[in-house]
This record gives sequence, structure tokens and C-alpha cells, in this order.
Amino acid sequence: MVRVRYRTFIVLFILFVLASSLSPKSVFAISNPDSISIQSVKAFRNIAETADQMYLIEYKITYSSDPSEDSRDAFFVALGDGTTLLFTNDVRNYGHSFASIYLSASNALTWESTSYFAWVSGNPTLFPTLTLGVNKINLSIISTDWIDGTLDGTTPTVLGNEIIRIVENIERSTDGNFLTSNDKLNTSGSDLVTDIIPGIRTFVPGIFAQTASFPSPTFGTFTRPFPATLEANRGTRLTESLETIGILATGKTGSGDLVGMVLFTLLGISLLGGIYAYSKDGTTTMIVALPLIFIGTKVGVVPLALVFAVFLMVIILFGVTFILGRLG
Repeated sequence: MVRVRYRTFIVLFILFVLASSLSPKSVFAISNPDSISIQSVKAFRNIAETADQMYLIEYKITYSSDPSEDSRDAFFVALGDGTTLLFTNDVRNYGHSFASIYLSASNALTWESTSYFAWVSGNPTLFPTLTLGVNKINLSIISTDWIDGTLDGTTPTVLGNEIIRIVENIERSTDGNFLTSNDKLNTSGSDLVTDIIPGIRTFVPGIFAQTASFPSPTFGTFTRPFPATLEANRGTRLTESLETIGILATGKTGSGDLVGMVLFTLLGISLLGGIYAYSKDGTTTMIVALPLIFIGTKVGVVPLALVFAVFLMVIILFGVTFILGRLG
């Protein structure tokens, strides 16, 4: 009896899951704006690379109270040829604001063509019906909207002037505070513009009241007089001999220093091994090893840095074997 009820429960659960997956999904909707309009559209050329384009679309999406939905989800701007949307981007803000669409040279539209439109439109997934003049609007890009310029020349100036003009309009319309007294973007204005046009500070730095600069550090000339003197002690003949052995062993030039250190290390290990085998005393072997390292450094075969490393190891070993041994 319990098994039958369990099977019945499983069957009902599967039917519930199937019914849930096949049932119509809820359609989220947002109310139409009180008004929607495009105030202006301007196209600029030669911003970051030759023949690239940037479109600035100034718009108004007015609500008596802004919807809870993020404007980036509810609306978008687009460039199209009247019937087909070619490129789109987010709408960052409700109310009076602007949006940008950047096209690299490889994606650029035909310059000064009369067939393009700028669009501001509601997202069809949130608006059951899209109606021109109600929740979407377009504006033809006319001849005076195409503003040509030169890379690193006139384009930064004319693009910067247009951005400041649009921000002035927004400031008057919203009673916001985005500009300084000398028509530069203050902190709020900088946040507004850099959110809408990422990277604009690099290409149009003159519109920002606050700019960042990075000092060019001056590095002093580092000399190694004492190590250089030690290295010179090995002499020309020994240096040439080590270099010859290095070429024969590795096939590369400039390996003489490494070969010299390896040969001296092997010689030292052999000598110290013999001393330890005879004396069976690690302390005696260590006492003999220290002068041997100095000899190698004086001859110019053992680098001075290695001497410091060995002394550090000796100090640590002494601390472990002598001091801790006495404490124990």
C-alpha cells in the first residue's frame, strides 16, 4: 500500500513539472513613457583610429516617476537604415540624457549617407506593442549631422564641444550639476559621460576638470665597482679558457662565468669531501670551506653574491647546531 502511494506521488510530481514547463510564461510589462523624443544625433569620424565613427544620440524618455526596471533593460538606442536595425547600445538613463554607439573602421557605416536613422526604442520583451511616437522614436541623420575631423587633430575638439553642449542641455533640463564654472566636467559630469562613453577620457581629455598625469621617473646609473674589480682578477687568459670550455660544453657564447663557477664548485666539493672523509668532523670541513670561497671570489670565479648567500646559510646552520644544541 505504501509502495503504491509512493509511485502515485512520483507520477503526480512528474506531471506537475511537465505542466509547469509547458504552461505560458508570465509576460513582464512596463508602462509607456509620458513622452519619448530624440533631441539630436551627431556622427563623428577619426576618434581612436582612422575612419572609425562615434554617434551621439541625445534623447528624452520622460516618466512622471521613473520605472523600477533598469533603463538598460527597458530601452535601447540603435542605428538603422529605416527598416533594419544595424547597431544597438544600452540606454543608461531615463529622462533627458544621451547615448553613444562606437563603430570601428571595419564596421563603419557609409559616411554622409542619407539613408540612416537613429532610433530610441523600448525593449520588445517588456513592451507588448511598440508604437512610433509612443514607446519608440527615430530621427533621420541629415547632412549637417556628419562631422568630419582628423585623428589627434580636430576630432577631439569638435567631439568634446558636442559632449559639453549635450551635458549643458541635460544640466538645464534636470537642474543637475555636471559642469564647472569654466565648462569642464566636474565629478558628477565625468561619471555621467564616462559611463555612457567608456574610454572617452583617453581620446578627449580636455573636457574633464580633473585629469591624471603620470610622472616619468629618472633612474640613476647603477655601478658595481668592487664586484667588477673581482671579476677582472681572473685575467684575460683564464677568461678566454673558461669561455672556450663554455662554448664546447653548451654551444653558446657568454657561458664562461657559469662554467668557471661550476668547475670551482666541483673542485671545492671534491676537496671538502676528502677533508670530511679524513676528519669525520663537519665543523672542521666548514672552517676549511670558508677560505676556499674567499679564494674563488678573489680569483674572480665565484660571484660576490654567492659569498653572502653562503654566509647566510652558515649563520643559520650555526644557530641550529650550536645555539639550539646548547639550549637543549
